[in-house]
Amino acid sequence: MSERARKVRRIESPAPRLCRPTLRGLTTGTVRVTSVDDLEPVILWGDGFCSWLGVLHELKFRPVAVLLTDPAQNLDIVRACVGADCFIGSVASLTDAIILSLKGSCRLGLIDGRVSSGTCDLARKLDLKGLLGTQRMRRGVGGWSTDICRISHCD
Repeated sequence: MSERARKVRRIESPAPRLCRPTLRGLTTGTVRVTSVDDLEPVILWGDGFCSWLGVLHELKFRPVAVLLTDPAQNLDIVRACVGADCFIGSVASLTDAIILSLKGSCRLGLIDGRVSSGTCDLARKLDLKGLLGTQRMRRGVGGWSTDICRISHCD
């Protein structure tokens, strides 16, 4: 009688226990898995949900704060997409203490929509060096330089 095939099989490896197991036949040696510390911290802006949340890990970003105009609308979904240490709230709910705790924690802000002068003012308070929006600005904001990058959605 032949032994029934198994889909999962434990492989004893001489490698130290710190290495994560890999799929036999697909890889050799160890595979580096990106840790949270390797991801660049960013602050996100959006309405009820920020579309950047779906691609952050792929882009090697980690959200430090998610600022929404209506955080109650999709709060559970947003919480599921971010870490436990990420601040989720509205711009109106930002206190001086929260701004001080976020200040200097990251360099980039990702905006779902158009960058506004109010967003730029808050970015200055947070010491952000750059803002990237999904829509083109109508006109420039004093003290900020602008650039346009067109990327096809399928890319």
